[in-house]
Amino acid sequence: MTKPLLAAMVLVTAISGCSRLAESRINPFNWFGGSRSEARTVQSVQTVTVRDSRQLVTQVTRMSVERTPGGAIVTAVGLPPSQGYWDAELVPATPDGLPRNGVMVYDFRIERPLEFQAQGTPRSREVTVAVHLSTIDLAAINTIVVRGQANQRSAGR
Repeated sequence: MTKPLLAAMVLVTAISGCSRLAESRINPFNWFGGSRSEARTVQSVQTVTVRDSRQLVTQVTRMSVERTPGGAIVTAVGLPPSQGYWDAELVPATPDGLPRNGVMVYDFRIERPLEFQAQGTPRSREVTVAVHLSTIDLAAINTIVVRGQANQRSAGR
């Protein structure tokens, strides 16, 4: 009877020491501690210019500017040469995306189809894009222009 009692006491003592194991370096969960801030030196900075490989839509058929409580939504409808064009977007024509002399110019960019597509009817080829301008953005803008390959459309106040 003394041996089981002695074994139980040794076991209880060993288990009570396990709480220290959680903070020990033996515990693999402690191998990587929390992050810390370190001084870093930058050797060189390279500027990368990303070119948009998408082409301008063939024709901008419609454009509207609709006021919203927080600014305006510029919507444009473009007509590519065939069906299947995708990834359309109104991209600011200036590198910094800001208006020049009160004129904000957008390029109607669109990606070519991945494989041959039927031409289809003009209505089936229409692509609609939009961009939101905040009230702060609109303060510096008097005219908005959306450009395509064959034409451009504008709206002013």
